Amino acid sequence: MDYSSGNIIKVLFGIHFTLISLGIQGYWSPDSYLFYNLLFLLTVLWSIHNKDNVDSMQIAIGINLVSIFLDIITLAGYFPTTNRYGGEKFSASMAIINLLIRPVSLIFMSRNCNQRMGLDADNFSNIFSGSTPPGRNTYEDIGN
Repeated sequence: MDYSSGNIIKVLFGIHFTLISLGIQGYWSPDSYLFYNLLFLLTVLWSIHNKDNVDSMQIAIGINLVSIFLDIITLAGYFPTTNRYGGEKFSASMAIINLLIRPVSLIFMSRNCNQRMGLDADNFSNIFSGSTPPGRNTYEDIGN
């Protein structure tokens, strides 16, 4: 499957944008939830715009990875316990669904990043290594 086309990243952006928008509708979510999710969405947009740039995708992957832990902390600390407003639990459930989709998006973003680097799409060990793709030299000798 070709992950470099960017269509999968666009679909993931749309899914996360929708779920984040619904997740921040309630009074339960702190401003920090909006902040780190906004950073994530901006880096995904940046990686969609710069299809040849690996750095934007690596930053989006890093923020997505950190956001998994931040979502767990936020949901554990701020989950609405009162049944006062029905929209609060709906908003929190959208945040939970967003949290469950994050590992899936992390896999697809990692495969896309590997293809941008020219590496095997299923090998996740080289995402942040900065290694050069096979067939490319880091230094070209021009002194002959």
